Amino acid sequence: MTHLFSKTLYLFASAVFIGHVVLTLLWKLRADSSLDVAVIRQAQRQFSGAEFIAVLGSLIVLFAASVSLNTGVDSFVHYTGLLVIAGILWLVLLTPLQVRQVNRVLGTKDTNTLPQHYWRDSIIWIIGTLVVIGLSSFDTLKVLWR
Repeated sequence: MTHLFSKTLYLFASAVFIGHVVLTLLWKLRADSSLDVAVIRQAQRQFSGAEFIAVLGSLIVLFAASVSLNTGVDSFVHYTGLLVIAGILWLVLLTPLQVRQVNRVLGTKDTNTLPQHYWRDSIIWIIGTLVVIGLSSFDTLKVLWR
């Protein structure tokens, strides 16, 4: 791959990744602020389905473009290390946390209240998501201005 193509591919995949993470955060904040269990249940179900397609797909493309774009290990770590950490954080910590929240919401079909654990997990997920957005945005800007 040429340098320009790799950089374009990287920036496109980064925009898809960051865009999906931001949209997921906005939908979750909007649903949670309603305090309506039915709205939260529907929102959790909708954005969990798109998770693996958008995030995992964009991370695979990002990794391939990063390998092509960087000339050595030092360059790879310097320009894309934070994005790799953000992707791992999203897949290993935040996605399972999100699945746990979905299971807790789906377990409340008979009641109209959410368990306290849901709200604790929600706060952890929101903070983790903001960290992922910050890390991935910083690395994307480094590649953009490179």
